Amino acid sequence: MSSEGKYNVKAVTKKLGINPETLRAWERRYQIIKPSRNEAGHRLYSDQHLAILTWLIDKVKEGFTISQAIELYEKGEVFQGIVGDSTSFLTKTVSDLFEALSTFQESKARKIIEQAFSMYQFERVVFDIFGGVVRKVQDLHGTDKLVQAQVNFICSFLTSRLSLINHSLPSSTRMPMVIIYGANRKNEVECQLFTFYLRYSGFQTTYIQSSIEEIDFVTSKINASYVFICCNNIDVLEEAIAFTKSQHVKTTTIYCCLLGQTATRLSENERNTYKEYIFGLSKQEWEKEMLKKGLYRRGEKNKHND
Repeated sequence: MSSEGKYNVKAVTKKLGINPETLRAWERRYQIIKPSRNEAGHRLYSDQHLAILTWLIDKVKEGFTISQAIELYEKGEVFQGIVGDSTSFLTKTVSDLFEALSTFQESKARKIIEQAFSMYQFERVVFDIFGGVVRKVQDLHGTDKLVQAQVNFICSFLTSRLSLINHSLPSSTRMPMVIIYGANRKNEVECQLFTFYLRYSGFQTTYIQSSIEEIDFVTSKINASYVFICCNNIDVLEEAIAFTKSQHVKTTTIYCCLLGQTATRLSENERNTYKEYIFGLSKQEWEKEMLKKGLYRRGEKNKHND
């Protein structure tokens, strides 16, 4: 990659999609690059400068602040991006956290999470990193690459962290109350992820883990607009569907949802039979289902009320 200066400020800002003031501010404040100057004193940027700036801009788009992106650059991460390393730092964090947890290194896992929270926006840590680890567990569960003890440890660790996060998030009293009902303790981590999604979207949420038979009692104590019965296999889903058809709660809308990647292991016939209940395990899938059911994402209900 050439280090010869050949692009002026106008060419660089047009190519990168940033304004000249931003470019100059980065140079002054962080001294991240040192362009050469031509005989007239105008700054000239090299291909290497453009590669570094492109990498920094991509990091900002991923959710980093510019100062965090600069810190990564100073640690040498930028050079991996420039030479075309296909593994992003986000993907690497998922792999590192999974490796730490699958080898029962709790202290190491904590440090990885602390670093992630210092670098990424809050929701990205939960949706992309925690969610990425859960998806990896589900992909490997039942194979010889992951035993039950590892699954239990990983899910227990993530569940405890997610529970703390969910209890610390504020919610809007203008948004509906939602009960997330975990019908099977084996999918508690998926339920906590879904709880985070709803709470982050502004809903008031209460997460409860118990048998389906107790839903009537719970809804008699909590004035909720919606109940999501979260299932992780077809047997529990069938039980939940049967309950909703026979339940007598008139003021609460109850949805049955198949969370996680169970759906990927269903036959085509099963997928067609249960397609209205398949929610998946990603923010994008959940948003799609919430919209299909006429529920609001963050701020949308408030917009209609204002």
